[in-house]
Amino acid sequence: MSDQKNSLLNSVGNFFPLKPFVNAFQDCFSPIVDGPAFNPGSLAFVAAWGFVGLAIALKKFRWEPSGSAPRGRRSRAAAVEAAG
Repeated sequence: MSDQKNSLLNSVGNFFPLKPFVNAFQDCFSPIVDGPAFNPGSLAFVAAWGFVGLAIALKKFRWEPSGSAPRGRRSRAAAVEAAG
């Protein structure tokens, strides 16, 4: 069970960009690693995640709120004060 759990955690850890980023950062300070310390494959993996995040943000983010009603408590309070 423990090996299966570790395998799952390793799979999830390898999917997200934190592990390559941490490994590249660690290698920069390791005296054992020959320079240049960064791995181009890891750098490309982190950059790909950045581009995917940027594409999702550009598609989903809107400057104008959707709907006509104010969404936050402060916005509603300001709308009530302005109206009355």
